[in-house]
Amino acid sequence: MFSPVSSVRIWSCTKPTDMRRSFIGLSTMVKKQPKEYLLRGSLFVFFNRKQIYLKALYFFDRSGFCILA
Repeated sequence: MFSPVSSVRIWSCTKPTDMRRSFIGLSTMVKKQPKEYLLRGSLFVFFNRKQIYLKALYFFDRSGFCILA
C-alpha cells in the first residue's frame, strides 16, 4: 500500500510535460535534479499542456519510484 511520509516535499514541473512519457522518461527528468531532493521522500508532479491531466512520481525509498496518474 502507498503511504507517503509526513515530510514529503512536493515539486511541480513548470513546463508542460508529454503525458506519453513512461516511468523511464519521467524518472530521467527527475534524476537531473540534485540528489538531496531524491533522498528526502519527494513527490514530483507533471502536468500536460492544458493542465487537466497529471502524473506524479514519488521516491518512496532508496530503491525505487512510484508513478501515479
